Amino acid sequence: MVLLCAILHPQRTLGPSKVQEDIDRIEGDEEAAIGETMAAEQEACLAEASALTWDEDLINMFRLEYARQYIAAHPDAKLAVVAEESGFASGSSFSKAKRSVPEIVPEYVEGVHIA
Repeated sequence: MVLLCAILHPQRTLGPSKVQEDIDRIEGDEEAAIGETMAAEQEACLAEASALTWDEDLINMFRLEYARQYIAAHPDAKLAVVAEESGFASGSSFSKAKRSVPEIVPEYVEGVHIA
């Protein structure tokens, strides 16, 4: 559509070389626009993935803080019970969360308390 508008513009005198220049320019602009769109979509996808990881880390941070408090209140509780009470699906997901969360930020988890 853009190509047709450039060629049929009423205020132009078009020679064959000018038409080819317009075609090349428009095709280059379209390729650049497609490249920019793809780059923007990739950035959005990466940002979403990064946010998802951060959300998972934050949730795990809350759960791990709860688990720490639960262990302090019930020192002889088994790992499976601590994991379940803290909201983890299993003891292995609890262990995986402990490895994936680099630290528990006190300001983020200050409201977490055993009920």
